[in-house]
Amino acid sequence: MPDTVAAHKKCEESSETAWGKFEDKYRTLFNSMGEGFCVLEKIQNPPGVPIDFYVVEANPSFVVQSGVEDLVGKTLRKVISVKAENWIETINTVLQTGEPIRFEQELITYGRTLELYAFQVQDETHRLVAVIFTNITERKRKEEELIALKNRERSRIAVKLHESEAKNSAILSATQDIMFIFDKEGTYLDYHATNKSLLVAQPEQLIGKSISDVLPIGLAEQFLRCFEQSHEKKITKVLEYQLNVLGGLKYFEARITRMDTNRLLTIILDITDRKQAEQALHESEERYRILAKQLQETDRRKDDFIGVLSHEIRNPVAAIKMGLYLFDHAADGIKEKMVKEIMGRQVTQLSRLIDDLLDVTRINRNKVVLQKKCVELTELVQKTMEDYKVNFEEKGVRLVTELAPMPLHVDADKARLIQVVGNLLHNALKFNTAGGAVKVTVTKEQQNAVILVEDNGDGMTPELLNNLFTPFMQADQSLHRGEECGLGLGLVLIKGLIELHGGSVTAHSEGLGEGSIFTVKLPLAGVATVSEMYEDQPVAPIIRRRILVVEDIWDVAQSLKALLENEGHEVRVVLNGTESIVVAKEFRPDILLCDIGLPGMDGYQVAKAFSADEELKGIFLVAVTGYAQPRDFQRAKEAGFKIQIAKPIDMNTLSKTLAIVK
Repeated sequence: MPDTVAAHKKCEESSETAWGKFEDKYRTLFNSMGEGFCVLEKIQNPPGVPIDFYVVEANPSFVVQSGVEDLVGKTLRKVISVKAENWIETINTVLQTGEPIRFEQELITYGRTLELYAFQVQDETHRLVAVIFTNITERKRKEEELIALKNRERSRIAVKLHESEAKNSAILSATQDIMFIFDKEGTYLDYHATNKSLLVAQPEQLIGKSISDVLPIGLAEQFLRCFEQSHEKKITKVLEYQLNVLGGLKYFEARITRMDTNRLLTIILDITDRKQAEQALHESEERYRILAKQLQETDRRKDDFIGVLSHEIRNPVAAIKMGLYLFDHAADGIKEKMVKEIMGRQVTQLSRLIDDLLDVTRINRNKVVLQKKCVELTELVQKTMEDYKVNFEEKGVRLVTELAPMPLHVDADKARLIQVVGNLLHNALKFNTAGGAVKVTVTKEQQNAVILVEDNGDGMTPELLNNLFTPFMQADQSLHRGEECGLGLGLVLIKGLIELHGGSVTAHSEGLGEGSIFTVKLPLAGVATVSEMYEDQPVAPIIRRRILVVEDIWDVAQSLKALLENEGHEVRVVLNGTESIVVAKEFRPDILLCDIGLPGMDGYQVAKAFSADEELKGIFLVAVTGYAQPRDFQRAKEAGFKIQIAKPIDMNTLSKTLAIVK
């Protein structure tokens, strides 16, 4: 028995110790809380006496948060002198229901607003209520200021809205955009449409219908997806599409925005002009991209051409220079004759290079003027082949012909056609070897005269065929080039000249070593044109003239003087324009042969000075120059020159010119 009493006593002591420790922890938490905290006990008043509570205990933060001091033991009605009933009623409800309540109350006496949380304390009396609260006076003040600010802003917005409604009404009346209101399932609810031609149907017919019943199924599905995304994510969706409407095929941009929980505003803009502009810009950019690529290729070919040009000019110049040396050191007439032949060929080659360059430039600038007359093509081809016969024999290449049995008349520039046929023969010979053959066929095909030049020479790759008629393209790009490789302009000239005649030229090859076929087609001339047969003019007999040569390059001046004197003319030479006027008044020439690029006073100024001088204006003025573009001829004519002859001078041309001077 004593053991039982001792154990019981020991248990009581342990419980008291544990309770003491718990109470200490509770008291520490109670005192350190930042929120105000108090415990209220309901007073047991007799019936008819108002309900009241007295403060059992309160933590230090109670005073800080509420501003009320020495409240423990006081009643609520005494602590809260103004509107205490509101407090007491709420706290009593907590006791009656057992449910906690969160509420706000004013401590009017202390000028504070508190946020409170009241809950029942479980004990045997069931009369205790705990209250936790925070001073929210400052927060409430800011909230009230914010509400006042919002009210002022609402008033301002209402005024602006009223003003904007009037403006929007005017804008809507003037806008060409279409506006639809849909529900989120895609049903047409309302509309605004000034330009009804942009609709698929009259707008009043659309109201109440589903978009799936109005638009093509694919487009309707796109709209419905946009409706769903705009509604769920509260974002504006943009959809571009193309549609046949009352006004035709148009491009549109739809901007879909959520209005509320069920409605979406869709603004539809006609962007046809913008799309067409974008397409035009894209096409323009693509054209410029292609052009840039072409320019790069042209630039590359230009660089290649400059190298080729240097090579092609140096070769004949070197041969001429060596020929001049042999003239000084040759011991017999045989070598002298050989040197003359070499120099003649090289001068011809240089002239051909220059002529090709000028002709390509004229063709590209559409400056070639054709002297068209009726030409019998078969005879022209036959005569041109005779001119090249020796070249073929020297290289050991057989030249075969198959000419049409009937005359084939074309309306053409005879000299240019000879140039075309000559270039074709030259090209066929250049890319052939000894033992090879070239066949020239002239025939009729429907309303065209056809020239075929076939060879069994080097042939061409597909890559070369694709660029064959491009300026400066060369079949041989190696450092070891033949003596007559040229500038790669011959076929360009052929194509340009034939197209100027309304014809066409094509090339074909089965590949390297398989030869080539060039086909030229020219429209046949009508019957009325055949009677206008071209006749070469005979060369007039030489008439002795007094000629003044104005040339600043001494070698050219002396060579021209010697040639003219050899023809029987009396010749004087001056090296500048100023001296020419003085000498002309003394010498009284019949003809002035004047260079253009003179130092100081140029050839144009000389011509103008002669034309303005009473003593000299009767002299026949001839320009002799390397400036041989059409604009140069026009400028020379305006300056007073009657004729312009391009360098290097062809003596037959010069002789004919001198012969026509009256």
